[in-house]
Amino acid sequence: MGKVTILVLLIVSLHVQKIYTSKIDLISDSRFLTEAYTLVSQTGIFKLGFFRSGNSENKYVGIWYKKISVQTVVWVANRHLPLPSASSDTLRIISPGNIVLIDETNDVVWSSNTTSSVNAIAQLDDTGNLIVKERIKEKFLWQSFDYPTDTLLPGMKLHYKDMELCRRHLSR
Repeated sequence: MGKVTILVLLIVSLHVQKIYTSKIDLISDSRFLTEAYTLVSQTGIFKLGFFRSGNSENKYVGIWYKKISVQTVVWVANRHLPLPSASSDTLRIISPGNIVLIDETNDVVWSSNTTSSVNAIAQLDDTGNLIVKERIKEKFLWQSFDYPTDTLLPGMKLHYKDMELCRRHLSR
């Protein structure tokens, strides 16, 4: 009887883990990202989702390498406004073209501050770039590569203001 119970528990736990780590391929006005999902680039190089840094109870939305066993975060949306660990939050597209991080009280924690006259989607490409684009014309409205955090990936832009911040930080 004990072996059957263990087998059932093993099967249930594998199913729960599969549900918890489900992936989606895009974010839109009708398909959004919650803690139960991740957005994965087409060939599975990068993931975007909710994560906790180290032993912190704070929660962030970021992009990391999917196939590296040690989570290596390369971009963070809400790095200056972390979310409480127990909160229920979503990353979604609102008012066509604006990708926002909304907390459980429906307050906007982070936003791309973009708009479009048509419906937009957000996708993660294989370079690690989160792109918000018009659904039909595929015109780029916003991309994470224009807003680097601590890690530079090939194709990211380093603006003068970013270099000035680096210079000030290194001179401390």
